[in-house]
Amino acid sequence: MVNPHQELLEEIAFAKEQLQIAREHFDYADGQDAVDDAIYLLSAAEMRYEGLLRIAKHRGLMVDAKGRALVTLQRPLERERIAQKLNPDVISMDEARYRESGL
Repeated sequence: MVNPHQELLEEIAFAKEQLQIAREHFDYADGQDAVDDAIYLLSAAEMRYEGLLRIAKHRGLMVDAKGRALVTLQRPLERERIAQKLNPDVISMDEARYRESGL
């Protein structure tokens, strides 16, 4: 079965590699110009990686540290149900509003 999200997952993995490279570049930067360049590269890499993670979340993907899809959820509310099973103390916003209403 072909994963319809494979391209996004590959982009996330690549962006994570680029983020690590940017961090190493920053760690070894010597001189003001090199530090400025490293800060720019690191900032761009962080924004790209975080943006891709937001896209994955919007598509209902849960991604592990290596950029692999753990779970593909078709409905956003299903994520809340899974989270509640893992941690019963967590409640959804809808449930919190219902409890506050006193009904």
